[in-house]
Amino acid sequence: MSHTKDDPELAALVFLQDKVSGEDGILEVPEILRMHLRSDLVVLSACETAVGELQGEEGVANLSRSFLLAGAESVTSTLWSVDDAFSATLMKHFYLSLAEGVSKASALETAQRYVLTHFEGTAVPWYWAGYVIEGDSSGPLPTFEARNPHSAQEKRVHTPPASAAANGGYVSAR
Repeated sequence: MSHTKDDPELAALVFLQDKVSGEDGILEVPEILRMHLRSDLVVLSACETAVGELQGEEGVANLSRSFLLAGAESVTSTLWSVDDAFSATLMKHFYLSLAEGVSKASALETAQRYVLTHFEGTAVPWYWAGYVIEGDSSGPLPTFEARNPHSAQEKRVHTPPASAAANGGYVSAR
């Protein structure tokens, strides 16, 4: 994730380039806004993804707001630099809680409480408490079965591959 506090329009997510398709691997705010997402949850676990410049009555311009404006129902993001080890543990338990069908807000709270319990005295809030959820965090993620009641597929929640959490982001599509 690249973040420029001087100009929120320069904030971007950095992925691998795809020379075949001509993609530069940089997903910038204007591109996000044109995406027309149908997503229940976008997770931006990289540092400072909820930080941006106050735009008067418009609110704060940042990556998380860009995903909300593009159609995401909710976005989990960070208010400051977060520690990689604590973040990996927090994200693992966040996704496990989501898979159990709890609300997005409860899943984040459960994950944060796990970090507090698991790391005890070393769980300084600075390392993990910067995670927030914007948008609708009241409900659980829908299951595949709920999306397609005629499917014989096992009931489960959209959970990211391990590499998505390690790369700092995941988008769950509706």
